[in-house]
Amino acid sequence: MAMRGEKRETGKAISIRYNLRRFQIPATGRAALGFLEFRIILNVYNDLLQTIRKEPIWQMPHIVTEPCIDCKYTDCVEVCPVDCFHEDEKILVIDPYECIDCALCIPECPVDAIFDADNVPEKWQSYIQYNADRAPETPVISEVRPRQK
Repeated sequence: MAMRGEKRETGKAISIRYNLRRFQIPATGRAALGFLEFRIILNVYNDLLQTIRKEPIWQMPHIVTEPCIDCKYTDCVEVCPVDCFHEDEKILVIDPYECIDCALCIPECPVDAIFDADNVPEKWQSYIQYNADRAPETPVISEVRPRQK
């Protein structure tokens, strides 16, 4: 995929437009911004996006709770259109950044462990933060595992 970008020098700053995003760079006395500098700016921008992604989510779509611990079913994973489930050691978690709030997983869960974030029972409220914290650190599970007895 080719990069689409343009640069313009306006005396005090160099303006860069890249895929609808605009960056203002203080002019360094050079007439042109080199490719290496352009890539550095893009890397800084990507780092900012990752930092934003780590900020706390105030509205989680769906939460996997305690009944999922040691559950061997992955029916919920099969119906998820965006692969937002991640596999922790003993429980699945939902990535709040990937979940599109379709709610297809809720009726598919055979142990009733998945709740809308607004309807999580009081005793399992801690799982809201657990899902948000663990999802980025665990691998995505996108295929159904055979049921174990």
